[in-house]
Amino acid sequence: MTPTGTRWNVGATWTAAFGFALLLGFRAWPLVLDPGSAVVDPTAIGSRGAIWARADVDLLMWIVSWTARASLVEPLSMFQGNIFHPAPDSLASSEHLLGLLPVTIPLWWTTGNAVLTYNITTLVIVWIAAFSTYLLVFDWTSRPSAAFLAGSLFALGADVPLSFLRLHTSAIHLYPLVLLLAWRVAERPRPAWVLALSLVAALQALAGVYVAFGLGALCAAALPSLIATARRHGHSGLAPAGGLILGALPLALVAPPYLRIRAAGVLPDATAAHDVVAAATSDFTTLVSRLAAELTWVGLVLAALGAFWPRAPRGTRGCLLAVAGVGFVLALGTQTPIYTGLMTILPGFSGMRAPTRFLYLPLLAVAVLAGMGAAALLERTHERLGRRGTRPAQALVIALAVVLVPLRATPWPLPLAPDPLAGIYVGSHRWLAANAPPGPVLDLPVPASAMQGREMLATGRAMLGSTLHWFPLLNGYSGHAPGGHGEAMALARKLPEAEALAALCSRTGLRWLVVHHGLMPEGSAARWRRAETTLPLSVARRHGRDTIYEVRCDG
Repeated sequence: MTPTGTRWNVGATWTAAFGFALLLGFRAWPLVLDPGSAVVDPTAIGSRGAIWARADVDLLMWIVSWTARASLVEPLSMFQGNIFHPAPDSLASSEHLLGLLPVTIPLWWTTGNAVLTYNITTLVIVWIAAFSTYLLVFDWTSRPSAAFLAGSLFALGADVPLSFLRLHTSAIHLYPLVLLLAWRVAERPRPAWVLALSLVAALQALAGVYVAFGLGALCAAALPSLIATARRHGHSGLAPAGGLILGALPLALVAPPYLRIRAAGVLPDATAAHDVVAAATSDFTTLVSRLAAELTWVGLVLAALGAFWPRAPRGTRGCLLAVAGVGFVLALGTQTPIYTGLMTILPGFSGMRAPTRFLYLPLLAVAVLAGMGAAALLERTHERLGRRGTRPAQALVIALAVVLVPLRATPWPLPLAPDPLAGIYVGSHRWLAANAPPGPVLDLPVPASAMQGREMLATGRAMLGSTLHWFPLLNGYSGHAPGGHGEAMALARKLPEAEALAALCSRTGLRWLVVHHGLMPEGSAARWRRAETTLPLSVARRHGRDTIYEVRCDG
């Protein structure tokens, strides 16, 4: 049996780290050339719901910027985001991504650039996902080339790199490291290992609501194997369980805002969410096809070999098969009573609107098994051919890890949209940042429904623009808009009617109006010019087809 915790090959580890960086640079081409002035454009990819995916990217850029700023400026008001003004707990209407703060804080405070912060964060997260998988497989096999293949399979295919579009679901970078540390603690429950497990589990759990549920499923699936391993080594099994529980405790700090908005009816209960989840559920064949495409037939064959490798560390194969099985069953969503039951009894689980997110668990498990299968082949090669035969075999495994990246790179090169923080549109918010005293801002136009793609994208740009000044913003986009936001936006669409402006003043204390006439119906500019003489408005700036008004709500 290959023992876990073997001595690290430092040179191979540094080489793997550098190799993953190079492969990621290829996978993220050409974004890596200028990550501060472009974003991946889902509308160019042509995926279903591309407009909303693009709006999600704007939301995610706002989230990483808001949390990085608030963590140092107003940490006790972290969930009181500046969007959806004046609704409370606006950050809880979507993800919080607080576990990414070790990456986002230095990026945001160094640059103040929401685009750069988001893009570099995603690059770092994908690299960590690959490298932590490498660490896990090397610890279990002592074969660096096999570990490199596993990291490539898991993190550099089509799914995890698309964190450029959905960081809130694919920030699963520490799953492998949690499994590695939990296994170490099961074998040798030293305080330092328990502390490391708790810290890593906490950072992963705080990376988002979606990934926290995935982490819970991973730990639940792995726990029987961890306890059995601990008992084989003469321990009770309480140490790995305790370390994971300690890692989950920080979730209690972020739960109250979500519980408050759920009590307010913002988040759906299980009954209301069932139809949405059912519509997003994929069938068995589709899930299998997606896994096969991601892992390739080579990865699947190697995984089959790894599942039967007799010299794998005891219990690891069963652990990985359990993780894969649990993840796949959950990915089936409402097709199984398990998922429906969890929606009923587990607070917040009904918000998991796309069960396919749990497919990351079998993806990880099979990638690790594939690394173990490659290790088994290398071992057999060494037994038959000796060192002379092993070296070419190791080179072949590394070459396979490299070749699989471009073979699965869809799309490549990544289609990019121009800098969302540049241009006249956001220029109005840049002017506010430089010249205006703080006060609530409304950016027009606003969408009447989620089906108005152009207005949805305008809302995303307004949210990004607000990262330049952080004034309260009436606009907002998320998966669950807070109560009262719909009524405020209905009033905004009636502007420049006097009654609507008075009602908005009363509700929100509105001070600044940014009106983009080029995005509004014909005659908009003329209507607003007439309103300037009758409403308590003063023109603060005209620039192109944009006008910024200061609103005098008191007169």
